[in-house]
Amino acid sequence: MLDLEEYADAIESGDLDVATGMDGLRRTQLFLDRHLNRRHDTRRDSWPDFPPRAIAALAGLPMAPQWELLDK
Repeated sequence: MLDLEEYADAIESGDLDVATGMDGLRRTQLFLDRHLNRRHDTRRDSWPDFPPRAIAALAGLPMAPQWELLDK
């Protein structure tokens, strides 16, 4: 998961160097373009491979969230 505010904070504080931060943003955009945006896909009669089969096994891994819900 990517929280852009925390991502920016990490770059700003130096916990994440700028080159690595830029690489992460570019990879995230590439993922979105391949699996969700479909700007160049002329076929609209099927859903894209999402979540991608290549990472489907990750859905079964245990996850311990490091966040809490905000009051609405």
